[in-house]
Amino acid sequence: IDLIKGFGKGLAGWDEFYLLWLIPWRIRSKVGVPLGPEGEEFMSDYLADVRRYDAGADEAVVDKIVKHLGIALRNRDSSLVSCSDPSEVERVRDKWCVKKLGGTDTAKCDSIVATVCETMAADRAKSRVTFYYLVAKHMGKLGDL
Repeated sequence: IDLIKGFGKGLAGWDEFYLLWLIPWRIRSKVGVPLGPEGEEFMSDYLADVRRYDAGADEAVVDKIVKHLGIALRNRDSSLVSCSDPSEVERVRDKWCVKKLGGTDTAKCDSIVATVCETMAADRAKSRVTFYYLVAKHMGKLGDL
């Protein structure tokens, strides 16, 4: 813990980088080390974006999606969904609808993804957290997350 408390006070370069990846964010937050994208200050941003589409969104469900996506949310490109890219739509269908949510009908998953694309059409940058939440909501699987 003393090494963690020394973060930013003499450690340089790779040592700090290593600590950020080695030590879970819950421990870092307790000792004052800056949180990563999965930290609480980012959680409110994801929740606010989801609540633009579903005012009654459950914070625990959004948190589970954020934890599932993990490191993908650190990169701007991978934190967004592109509905105009067929491989991206296929990835959402295969990795989220089928694999995580247990959908068996790929045609139904495709139609749900298309519906969510239409719902979020006004957003040029579609948040992956919000997109995944809406897909799970349309599939009726929010309680299974």
